[in-house]
Amino acid sequence: MRGAWAGVAGGVLAATLDYALSHADASRFLPGGTLRLFVFLVALYGAAGAITGALVGVALRIVSWSALGPLAARRFGGGNNGNQVDDRPTSLGAWLLAVAIVLGLDGLAVYGVALTAFLRFHAHLPIAALVGAGAAGLAIPAVLLVFLVAAALGRLVRVGPLLVPSLGAPLAWMACAWLVGLGAAGLAVLALADHLALRPRMTPHLRALNAALWTPWVVALALVIAHALGALVWRRLAQGRVRAQRLDAPLVIVLAPLGLAAIAIATGLALSWSTAKLVHWQALSVLAAGLVVALIGAAIGLGGFLDERRRDRWLLIVLAPIALLLIARVAASPDRVRKAAFATGLAPSLIAGVQAVADWDRDGFPSSTIGLGSDCNDRDPEVHPGAFDWPDDGIDQNCNGHEATAREAPRTPFAKLPPGVPKPLNIVLITIDALRADHVGAYGYARPTTPVLDALARESTLFTNGWAHSPSTRYSVPAILIGRYESTIAWDARAHWPPLVMPENRLMSEAFHDLGYHTGALVPSHYFEPGWGLTQGFDDYDNSLANLHANINNDPSKATGSSSKELADLGIEWLKAHGNAPQPFFLWMHFYDPHYLYEKHPDCKECSFGERDVDLYDGEVRFTDTHIGRVLDELKAIGAWDRTVVVVTADHGEGFGEHGVKMHGYHIYSQQNKVPFIVRAPGFTPRQVRDPVGHVDLFPSLLNLVGAPDEPQLLGKTFVDRMEGLNTSDTSLVFGEVEYEGPTVRKSVASRDWHLIYNVVPDDTWELYRIADDPQEAQDLFIGDGATGDGEEGRLRAALAEWMDQSALPPHFAERVAGNLSDTPLSFSTALGPTNDLGGMLILDGASLKTPLVKRGQPIELDVVMHAPKKLPTGWRLFTHVRAQSGRFVNADHDPVEGFVPLARIRAGQYLRDHLRVVLPSDWPAGPTFVEYGLWKGAERARVAGGQDFVTVAIVDVQP
Repeated sequence: MRGAWAGVAGGVLAATLDYALSHADASRFLPGGTLRLFVFLVALYGAAGAITGALVGVALRIVSWSALGPLAARRFGGGNNGNQVDDRPTSLGAWLLAVAIVLGLDGLAVYGVALTAFLRFHAHLPIAALVGAGAAGLAIPAVLLVFLVAAALGRLVRVGPLLVPSLGAPLAWMACAWLVGLGAAGLAVLALADHLALRPRMTPHLRALNAALWTPWVVALALVIAHALGALVWRRLAQGRVRAQRLDAPLVIVLAPLGLAAIAIATGLALSWSTAKLVHWQALSVLAAGLVVALIGAAIGLGGFLDERRRDRWLLIVLAPIALLLIARVAASPDRVRKAAFATGLAPSLIAGVQAVADWDRDGFPSSTIGLGSDCNDRDPEVHPGAFDWPDDGIDQNCNGHEATAREAPRTPFAKLPPGVPKPLNIVLITIDALRADHVGAYGYARPTTPVLDALARESTLFTNGWAHSPSTRYSVPAILIGRYESTIAWDARAHWPPLVMPENRLMSEAFHDLGYHTGALVPSHYFEPGWGLTQGFDDYDNSLANLHANINNDPSKATGSSSKELADLGIEWLKAHGNAPQPFFLWMHFYDPHYLYEKHPDCKECSFGERDVDLYDGEVRFTDTHIGRVLDELKAIGAWDRTVVVVTADHGEGFGEHGVKMHGYHIYSQQNKVPFIVRAPGFTPRQVRDPVGHVDLFPSLLNLVGAPDEPQLLGKTFVDRMEGLNTSDTSLVFGEVEYEGPTVRKSVASRDWHLIYNVVPDDTWELYRIADDPQEAQDLFIGDGATGDGEEGRLRAALAEWMDQSALPPHFAERVAGNLSDTPLSFSTALGPTNDLGGMLILDGASLKTPLVKRGQPIELDVVMHAPKKLPTGWRLFTHVRAQSGRFVNADHDPVEGFVPLARIRAGQYLRDHLRVVLPSDWPAGPTFVEYGLWKGAERARVAGGQDFVTVAIVDVQP
């Protein structure tokens, strides 16, 4: 009972602190006042504290049954202060067996933590930090479990001498020693995980296995050494100077290790402040404050984990958290309160815990009835806000109010060019890293950060609403070059990080190379190394200046060094070599300096604006602007200015604390996604255009400007008509998105005046800002009834839903699925007979073998028609084996219809035609080869008549 009350006290303090720290940011969601938020936080945190405190109390009462119980009781219960426990002795064999069992269990737990880290994250430092912290955290219950298991084994295993646990020093002193040991163990495991993360040839599972094998021994050794040293130091140095009785007081036992931990954390922050200041510490700070209050409360009498409780008090322990959760639910009933809670430090994690418990169909989204989610069907795991909306089936699987369709919208035709546009046109594409639009003079910034770009804008088309589609280089640069949104590009994150741009993507460099252009890329960062996959179509791809930037601890978010001057030098040399050739040129230059870390440029007096991060950033922008000017001057000097299109934009923006966000990469507010968008083209009158445009519009617009035909894979539309002042409309829209480990998914849509953000996963909330009047997005106007802004909320929400459904469809979806999925029987040439029923879950009706006779090295091709008499149970998948008489086989497992139609997608009574194509190895045995289909789930396989676990769907004669 006292543990629950101590937890409530800690929860209330944590809620109050979190509310105070988040009040300003949360108020943008609650214009009428934040009292409901405070009530929600107090109830939610209090319930979490009560549950945690009660569970800890129960756990410690269970542990008290072991030899650790009398030891703790003497210190907390005011008993004998001696250091020796003389009851409940346990044999050495029982202790060793308990240690072995717990080491194995700890290894399994570490394996789970490590595998999660290696699979979900790509930057090696977050992986190492997570594994190291997990190892240290798991050590605490592991030690308690050793005592408990040893006590359980004490009467069964009587091998060796009897031992009793001994501290050898006051508990407060030893707690500090153990804390030092845990810290050393955590750092050692962190170094091990970092080493494993940097081994590219090891699979995530193998890395996790290595971490699991080594970590328990490292932690155990660190704790043993820390215990021995702590006792030794006490005996040699501390004894006699400090009375042991004073160090055994409960409050001292709590405060001593907390003080040591505070000193260690403060020292670590001081040594790594350049990195630590970028971390959002609020959640950890709030959690730590609540934990400290709970522990102190326990020490002074609110806790008392081990004393007796009356049985009738257990009812209050159960009812109190329920009552608090009901209060939280009522307080959070308006969506605005829940959105405000997501702006706090700790509430998002607690809300996620409540949602996980209330997710009845286990699809990751809780029922909307509890007030903390919006699963529109919590009885069907295939229907939730993050689901794939199957097109044209009449079901809104992702709950966005729009039914997906495979019908593609017609492309916007290219605009007619004005007669004054010269041919051929050269193209210079300049991208600047992390340059937000509102720090450019042409976009209204007061500081003189961009005199060169401002002058360029005065003779160009200045798009006042230019948007990146994603807030990070790894996604936005490929979107620029490919003309497709992040989620529609073909990636392979397994082979490379940032995710490998697959060869099937067509880059604008390839298009211009095919049009006869000499193509060049000058990219001064390790991030752009050729292995990323962006070299396609470039005659010259120069990454030689990458050594001018260094990433601290191989972290691409923190880059030192400068390259603007050297990049401009390289660009000038390239223009001198190719600018006057008969062949037109396409040159892409990426200026990297504004990226964090922001550094001073002592040789540039006009680049000095102050010492804050934003001042240093502005200095980097001014320095970059100066050297861009040198490149533009060279274009004029070689006489190419009047026949060259110059485009200047940024890959993304940068945050300086707005919405609690620093830098970029994880949010899609205007500070992260709104970028400069300047297009200077000969033959066009300078103007400003308010219509929103995005990076995907660059590729088709450049094709339009040079008189080339459109390309069908592009998803943007030309803005050349708007460069002439034609077809401008306040109905134009630009979409944005970001997805990253967690998982987290955010989508957005922007018009001239509005910006709608949908935090799909895990928040499931909406935000709406009128950026025409509120460019910093300080006041959320989303209501949820579609009425905001004379129906603008509803229009944007419908448009975003349509775009989300359309962009989620794989390329050529309609063509690949058409005719292969039907509610009526599909045709085939050969029936498969009576033994075609796979466990009553899937019936293989027939097959059409297209290659009855093949040679080695040639493909086997056939179609298999099947149907599901009922909805397939969760987890069953199709397996396909191609087997020779000798037993040799090829594993051709796949989801049907080239992976487009997983079995879980098939409705009861629906028919499916699966096309299989498997190339036989050149040394495949001659003679009959059998193609086998079956169902599997883990180690289980569906059975057919006769006891087999597969159906032979075709026999192919293989010739030598």
